[in-house]
Amino acid sequence: MSQKINVIHIITEHHSTLCSYATGRVSLLDLAVFYGVPFLLGVASWWFNLELDSDRANATIATAAIFAGLLINVLVLIYTVAQKGAEGAEKKLVKEFFANVSYAILLSVVTVVLIMANLFLPQPYNWIWALVIALFTQFCLVLLMSLKRLHALLKHKVGA
Repeated sequence: MSQKINVIHIITEHHSTLCSYATGRVSLLDLAVFYGVPFLLGVASWWFNLELDSDRANATIATAAIFAGLLINVLVLIYTVAQKGAEGAEKKLVKEFFANVSYAILLSVVTVVLIMANLFLPQPYNWIWALVIALFTQFCLVLLMSLKRLHALLKHKVGA
């Protein structure tokens, strides 16, 4: 794979943010929430033969695409904060937030590509819909985590 499109480092950096601050080790609860819950929802949707009709697929594409665009702008803002010389706990929060937002953008792009591919197939595959549901669930969870980190960062910066 070309190094220009290799996104493994985005995945590994995001995964490294799922550590407990107390122990410094990967939190099993975080793994269960961020990987287990989406996986179980995806499996349940496959098991119950749920599929996205074209209206829901289009709404999901629009949502994911809009969030991807907005999150790219957030990355620019993070870069601005990083340029101002964040140190200590603030620097760690900025790095983790950057990793989480980058991963959320990746999830958005992959979700859109999978939906588009499944819509153009002669017969859509239920396992692709299940994967889309799992990825979109994980996207929502990562977005919530990113919001919490942004809140902590701004609270630290503003002193509120």
